[in-house]
Amino acid sequence: MEALYRITNLIFSYFLYFIHFFFYIFKRNKVGRWVLEIAALKLLLSMGVDLNNIKDIKQDITERKVIYIANHDSPLDFLLVQGVFKLTGITTAHKHLFFLLPFVGIAIEQYGHLRLDHLDKVSRFRSIKKLQDNLIKRNKIFLHPSGSLVTKIQERLSSSVAFLSINTDAIVIALKINVFNQTTRDKELQYKPFKYLLNRLFSRKIKFTLSKQKIFDPRHYSDRRIMTNEMKKFYIYD
Repeated sequence: MEALYRITNLIFSYFLYFIHFFFYIFKRNKVGRWVLEIAALKLLLSMGVDLNNIKDIKQDITERKVIYIANHDSPLDFLLVQGVFKLTGITTAHKHLFFLLPFVGIAIEQYGHLRLDHLDKVSRFRSIKKLQDNLIKRNKIFLHPSGSLVTKIQERLSSSVAFLSINTDAIVIALKINVFNQTTRDKELQYKPFKYLLNRLFSRKIKFTLSKQKIFDPRHYSDRRIMTNEMKKFYIYD
């Protein structure tokens, strides 16, 4: 029954994914965004994800802009941002998913995400400006400031978060998300999307748990270096 449930969710997620493009064609952008969010959630469920308390993030606690950040420990984090938190951010997902999801680059941009070429310095610099514009326009964004699955946030937390926070007077809400029950095979296949999907479709459930969250206010820091170090300490020590 579990296998049938996952396969059904997988088929439904693909159906919704392709359908959502038509809403954009007919200028029903809000509906298109909503359909894509459901598609992402269904795809998560097909991968055997238990979301546990992951939705219990601090929301609507301030009239100020908000930058959500989190550790990046699973290839499914992008779907989490899309299907659960329903926020825009910056991603390289289009580079890995174009075989699995045709026109994924278009879908990402239509939703409001920014596409990043992390090997291109010009692309990185332009992305900061675009992120700032996106934050001003949408009031909330979601980032994984370690930049990759390989580099842990305890080792690298981009100072761009503090830069954006200080420049826009946006508070930062740092989330510590634990992922339980990932298999060795999951980690081996994290950059091979098709094999990863097939493996997760029939593997044991994995659980995403929000263990801690903390607010960082740029008004409390004299410069971005100090703010960045304080955020990094949250992931190392708290």
